[in-house]
Amino acid sequence: MKKQFLIKRGLALMIIGVLSSGSVLMASAASSQTATIAGATINARSSVTATNGSASTASVSYDANISASVSSTYVYVHPISGASGQQSQSNNGISSASVYFTAPTNYRSLSVQSSHSASKSGQNWSTTTGTSYYQ
Repeated sequence: MKKQFLIKRGLALMIIGVLSSGSVLMASAASSQTATIAGATINARSSVTATNGSASTASVSYDANISASVSSTYVYVHPISGASGQQSQSNNGISSASVYFTAPTNYRSLSVQSSHSASKSGQNWSTTTGTSYYQ
């Protein structure tokens, strides 16, 4: 009798553990860096969700004198087979630059790693950001 109770209790605790672990899955992840150059605030950011990734370099308030660039690599994986792949993109712009990624059908995001740079009035700034999506 006591043995059956312990087995049922153990199963109940396992079920509770599985259910509660499902509630901590991340909906998204992000990494960012901020700097000020020549009086302008610049934000560099990489983010990833279950099936998408993005990266940007942008002035907080539009400034036509800022040259911005971003170069990113997005990695995705098949959750069953473990097969993986990657996409890379770069972009340049005035005041901001962004890139966007989408995983192929049946694949999940793994990570985004990005290099950012911005310049204004002879001042330059560069940084890296990166984040992973935990499933």
